[in-house]
Amino acid sequence: MKMTLKKLKQDFSPLLDEEGNRLIPVSIREEDSILSPFSPKGRPTISGEFAEFLDSQYTDMKSKEKLHIDIECDTIDDKEEILYEGAIRSYYKAEEKRKTKELVRNNVIALIMLLTGIVVLTVSVVFFILSHEIIGEIIDIVAWVFVWESVDLFFMRRPQLLSEIIRCRHFAESKITYSVTEKQQDVA
Repeated sequence: MKMTLKKLKQDFSPLLDEEGNRLIPVSIREEDSILSPFSPKGRPTISGEFAEFLDSQYTDMKSKEKLHIDIECDTIDDKEEILYEGAIRSYYKAEEKRKTKELVRNNVIALIMLLTGIVVLTVSVVFFILSHEIIGEIIDIVAWVFVWESVDLFFMRRPQLLSEIIRCRHFAESKITYSVTEKQQDVA
């Protein structure tokens, strides 16, 4: 079976709605699986399983792009639409807050490790000057470990966290619509 580049690109391109927003269509067979059985008092949140599904359907987007979630279920009424929309937004706002705290924490740790590495490297130079080459070499290795860890946190982990924050923001600010089918069929 010969696949063309155009066909492959078409198969892997994200779905778009009529307005050009990224579309995540969700078909729900069991409405009870949307909400988590545990949530902060008065603030329902979505279940981990539902969030995991949404996350699996997400493809990287630019921060200015918009996301549209279309939930297809025959049994959702107007009150539940408001409840589920709030639960989705609440879940992803909490995730965004958690990721932002982690980003700030990592940046502070990276700065502390970099400064520690510089201080330890300075001590290493002093030992080399005093002709304690073995001790100086050990301290030199320790200094570079601190510097490397700082680089890892700032240049490797930071972009990943920023991407996760953008993902959470897209879900929290997404357009959420509901559609109804004639009768959903249970898929065995």
